[in-house]
Amino acid sequence: MKTSLIAFALAVCAALPANAQGPAPDELATLRVSYERALEEAVSPLRTKYIDALHSLKLKYSQTGDLEAALATDAEIRSITRGSNSASKQPIPADLSALKRGYLESSARVNGPLSGKYAEALEALKLKHTRLGQLDMAVAVDREIKKIDEARNAAAAGTITAPPIDVGKLADTRWKLPSALFSENPDQSRWIRFRPDGVLKCSWSQSNFNWRVSEQGPVELRPFMDKSVILRFIWNGKSRSAELIGNDGTSHKIERID
Repeated sequence: MKTSLIAFALAVCAALPANAQGPAPDELATLRVSYERALEEAVSPLRTKYIDALHSLKLKYSQTGDLEAALATDAEIRSITRGSNSASKQPIPADLSALKRGYLESSARVNGPLSGKYAEALEALKLKHTRLGQLDMAVAVDREIKKIDEARNAAAAGTITAPPIDVGKLADTRWKLPSALFSENPDQSRWIRFRPDGVLKCSWSQSNFNWRVSEQGPVELRPFMDKSVILRFIWNGKSRSAELIGNDGTSHKIERID
């Protein structure tokens, strides 16, 4: 990781000479290539480890006769090896979801310093083109900055893509929450119930909260007075266990109790 960052920093310096005055149409392309190479060098070992783990998980599901889970894992392997971001049509089992989240979080940690350096270099390049009156080039750089910002914001938000949940199956189900989600009375049993009208009933409060299906697939719920706390509910539609993922990326296994 350190080698990748140093190599990228040196490439940035080479692409942005301090006294450059004339137009340099290849500067943006040079920066982008340097960033992508450094990122690939850093992420490649993580990807290899993830693919190996996916193959092991697929074998486990196959040996236990879980066809749907094996197919979902196989779809994820093909998605990673082919560079596709399309979501699997198969329900995502909890083990696969946790494995994928770990890979995405590790990749985001690696990408953070690199994308930060890249964004700084892009801002300097945009300023340079603007001062030279090369507005078309400045606009092109600005588009690249916005694309990087969107990717960084998505990673920071812990966005997880999953197949949509069948809300018909989810409606009126009741789930027990782990005590780790609560600072007060951790020994007290607490549950949530998904009402068909989008209202989330919580055993510990008389207030009505809400739930909805997000654009990324998981169900989002806000079961606390603090509306900044968003939990993502991931369920394969048939298991009696599901996964809750917090804003900070923490994961909690929850059990259906009805």
